[in-house]
Amino acid sequence: MRSRSFFFASTATIVSTAAAIEPYQIQGSSPTSPYLGQSLVGIHGVVTAKGPNGWWIQGLSDNNNATSDSIYVFTSSLAIRNQTAVGDEILLNGKVAEYRADTGDLFLTEITSPSNITKLSVGNIVTPIVLGVDRLPPTTYYSAVDEENGGILGYPGNVTTYSAANRTFQPDKYGLDFWSSLGEIS
Repeated sequence: MRSRSFFFASTATIVSTAAAIEPYQIQGSSPTSPYLGQSLVGIHGVVTAKGPNGWWIQGLSDNNNATSDSIYVFTSSLAIRNQTAVGDEILLNGKVAEYRADTGDLFLTEITSPSNITKLSVGNIVTPIVLGVDRLPPTTYYSAVDEENGGILGYPGNVTTYSAANRTFQPDKYGLDFWSSLGEIS
């Protein structure tokens, strides 16, 4: 069973790596990754948190609130998880997947089958984003799909419609887009 019970948004000081793929490129600005199903080489980021089935990395920012600068890296291998520590700047290879624990959940973009993990530096400072100070969530609308269909109850229990619409995120207007823009949530 996969357990991911929180999201982690932060800032970290990192340097550009030539030809690296950043998490914001993988996440894209809509619910489904433009790289879905592809195996990527040279994914770049700083490990910001570790969980029981992987870790979160944050890459360089594109200064666009509609994209998340972080992504979850899933692995069931303890040996692979133990290759990294919070604050490690890494490059890795992996496959882009959309995961959901239950058919009623939203899909979450993640990296699976991580391999060829290379440490570029260690001991980087990870500074959390403080909600309510660094960023404020919108409080009026949940999602564009709900707004168009009579509010949050427009699609009761049908969250798959949100992913199917695959709209461009508007995190300053819609709550669901805001939380997605901070990183993976589950």
